[in-house]
Amino acid sequence: MLPDQPLNAPHKHLLVQAGKEGTVYVVDRDNMGHFNSTNNNQIVQNLPGLVTGLWSNPGWWNNTVYFGGSGDFLSAVPFNVNTGLLATSPNSKSGTLFSYPGPTPSISANGATNGIVWALQNEAFQSSGPTVLHAYDATNLAKELYNSNQRPNRDNAGAAVKFTVPTIANGKVYVGSEANLTVFGLLPPDFTLGASPLAQSVKLGHFINYTLKIVAQGGYAGTVSLSMTGLPANSTAVIKPITVTTSGSATLQVRTTTTTPTGASILTVTGTDSVHSQAHSATVTMTVTP
Repeated sequence: MLPDQPLNAPHKHLLVQAGKEGTVYVVDRDNMGHFNSTNNNQIVQNLPGLVTGLWSNPGWWNNTVYFGGSGDFLSAVPFNVNTGLLATSPNSKSGTLFSYPGPTPSISANGATNGIVWALQNEAFQSSGPTVLHAYDATNLAKELYNSNQRPNRDNAGAAVKFTVPTIANGKVYVGSEANLTVFGLLPPDFTLGASPLAQSVKLGHFINYTLKIVAQGGYAGTVSLSMTGLPANSTAVIKPITVTTSGSATLQVRTTTTTPTGASILTVTGTDSVHSQAHSATVTMTVTP
């Protein structure tokens, strides 16, 4: 059911649904038109083939209806409040093709802004494969903001169930699966640590430099202290600067001597924020040659 339309609208109370054959129906809830064996002219609008077939329910936000057809892309169809009609084609589609049964989309937003369309990809339900949670920009479904396959070890919500729907409450998204209830939300502020190049060679009595990069995520504003382990005997290392606040770079310089053992060593650089009990590491390879 759509929200109540303005008083001067041609139809104040509408509902939208689609059938398994792929026709989308717009019906006046106060005057549903009865059965017509000839055509569908007795209802407000019918749009054959707008979706491939619906085994789910459409979603609504900001004068847009979102359809998740079976074997189809998630689609956004604008609604005209002046005419009381849907557009005859979507204004955006997801890049993901959803196989049977297709998703029932859920929308989170701050009123009429910051809309996100959430949809579950449950096509693996027959083999107890994982459900995949997708998040799209509600104003342009071609822009995917997130999916749980991006970090499967962390974000796997469990085995898919055919007709489950993501539920949104208190700033979180709840996903039910065969044996789990998974809660998705904003991650706490954190940082990443990277080192480059990943591998270098250095001669005896020479030095090499590695670049260390700290990148803040989710509003992180702490201070990261850098340290290193794995240095071969008779060699020295200096990190400058030794601390990085929020985001920034540092240089790791390793200097060998004439008595440093030749061969490869794995150097591990660790960034630690002791205040927030956070730490991340990165490794590089240094090969000492004669």
